[in-house]
Amino acid sequence: MILLKKSKNLLGYCSNRFLPLILATFLISMQAISQKTISGVISDADAVPLPGVNVIVKGTNKGVVTDFDGNFALEANDGDVLTISFIGFTTQEVVVGAENNLSISLDEDYAKLDEVIITGYGSTAKKDLVSSISQIKGEALLNQPVARVDNMLQGRAAGVNVVSNSGEPGAASTIRIRGMSSINGNNKPLFVIDGFIVGTDFNLSNLNVNDIESIEVLKDASSLAIYGTRGAAGVILISTKSGLSTEEGKVDVSINHYSSSQQVYNYPEMASIGVWAEYWNEGVTYTDTDYGTNDPSLASNAIHAPNWQSIVPTDWRGLITRNGRIDNTDVNISGNSGKANYFISYNRFKQDGIIKASGLERNSLRANFDVNVSDKIRTGVRMSITDRKQEHNKVSFSNVYYDLLPTHTIYNEDETQ
Repeated sequence: MILLKKSKNLLGYCSNRFLPLILATFLISMQAISQKTISGVISDADAVPLPGVNVIVKGTNKGVVTDFDGNFALEANDGDVLTISFIGFTTQEVVVGAENNLSISLDEDYAKLDEVIITGYGSTAKKDLVSSISQIKGEALLNQPVARVDNMLQGRAAGVNVVSNSGEPGAASTIRIRGMSSINGNNKPLFVIDGFIVGTDFNLSNLNVNDIESIEVLKDASSLAIYGTRGAAGVILISTKSGLSTEEGKVDVSINHYSSSQQVYNYPEMASIGVWAEYWNEGVTYTDTDYGTNDPSLASNAIHAPNWQSIVPTDWRGLITRNGRIDNTDVNISGNSGKANYFISYNRFKQDGIIKASGLERNSLRANFDVNVSDKIRTGVRMSITDRKQEHNKVSFSNVYYDLLPTHTIYNEDETQ
């Protein structure tokens, strides 16, 4: 009886000690039985296999990388989530189910692709760029109420100084890249549009700013060496839009219009007619020989009036100015078939200047066609037609203040000017 009691106690002790271990071993065995091998191939949207794609069981450190042909294989349970990630593509999650052989296609993530910079020799990734190049993307230039590209470069590129010489519609600005490179030579930058050298005196009024994809400014010797001495003062590369931004197999049509108004907000404050006439009379009697003295005999050009308030000044600045207006309309058609793409645009730009009888009217048509003959050969056509009419100022705004007398009338007594 004593031996039996001891045996029972020993059996209870063994059960309590080894039962968790037995249960754990049983669960691990069941899990191993429920696991299965999941295999598959990962490719891009064009069915090209992607090597080096990470396939990880979500919430664990278990994962594999696809081989050169995009194949992978790993152990997983039903209900597990596979996280699939690759640089330049959107991350996908796939739930393990009854299917053991998967075929997964990843979509490109354009926001994570390396930014490409156009250089004189071609293009390069921005992270690999060692030359001094500034880039301005077309989004920053879109729908700006200006007629020329140089008016839009102000304050947008480091090392590029753009000074507006006139507020006249279509007036050119002075562009200096990193200062002056020559005392007597040409300090204008060289313009290159879609790989074609158009020179230093190209009229930027002929180019529709909404057709621009990007602008690169080459500023150092290494980046502009391909252009030789012609690019000594810097090079501005202008790339126009193409149909590559359009989804393959589709055609995009867009119509864009904006209008804006311009007016002189605050005229310089002028002296009253009485103060002006007083200074005028004093000025015409000054002598040239003895500074500070007056000769009344020189007052033949003086203004004589018993009451200055009776003189009605002529508002010359109001007579030559008006409220300006800008109207811009763009119609774009683009398409992409994979091997070929096109971009066609029509633009009408009309600006009425603040000075009367001044303005700019431009109608332009652009057609860009690109065809990939093979993986190494690409050909295309760039065509641009512009009809531009520019009406220059008839009067100088500054001369109104310095040369025209407010005491003069518009018409003489015989109604002649």
